[in-house]
Amino acid sequence: MSPAEGKMSPAEGKMSPAEGKMSPAEGKMSIVSFLATFTQRHPIHAVAFALGVGGIGSYGIATGARLVVPYLAIVIGLGLAIAAFDRRLRFSSVVLSGLVAWGVAHLAGGLVEFDDGRILYNVVLARWFHVDNLVHFVGFGAAGLAGVEALRGSLRPHVASPVVATLVVLFAMGFGALNEVIEFAATHLLDAENVGGYENTGRDLVANLLGGVVAAAYAMRAERRRPAAGDVLGTLSTGADPGHHRP
Repeated sequence: MSPAEGKMSPAEGKMSPAEGKMSPAEGKMSIVSFLATFTQRHPIHAVAFALGVGGIGSYGIATGARLVVPYLAIVIGLGLAIAAFDRRLRFSSVVLSGLVAWGVAHLAGGLVEFDDGRILYNVVLARWFHVDNLVHFVGFGAAGLAGVEALRGSLRPHVASPVVATLVVLFAMGFGALNEVIEFAATHLLDAENVGGYENTGRDLVANLLGGVVAAAYAMRAERRRPAAGDVLGTLSTGADPGHHRP
């Protein structure tokens, strides 16, 4: 073969901008595809999320809630992200139930306003326990489990259950701390007057910790109940019987 025949011309070696880019139609089909896959795999969770977000979002718009746009953008955006990740990670039914409940409750907590200027998040359930803390408890407990499920492919098989439990708590606390940073930013960038002060942050962090501890206890219990599944990561992720295997 001659040197000329063995060389690729610059034009042949380069990919045109049109070839390297995804068209808007292809991007739209990709979103539709993973949403259809998620809905087919988890119809109850998909319908519950759609009805909850649609109903509370419509209520917020109708009543003129001040933060309806950012709240809807955050909840819908995170919902789409979870649906996309589920295509590869296959979250368990327990995790998805917690995340759906968290998303809908978060929307209600911020958009349901009272005549005195308070929002649902500010309602006191007990002396030191607000609706906000209940949502943190459920949401970040589910987030802790989701974080461990997302890591299962990177961890060695048969991870000791105390290690898994510790990871669940750390994920719950880590995600919770990130949320507090976002809330702090919201007080400066948005008209967010109901975020709360130091005491509210402390209650939220305690609720995150308690939610993570309960989620960790669930993870350890699930492993003991289904030892044939090998380890809690596999058990939680399938949401099915121990003999279920992902392709």
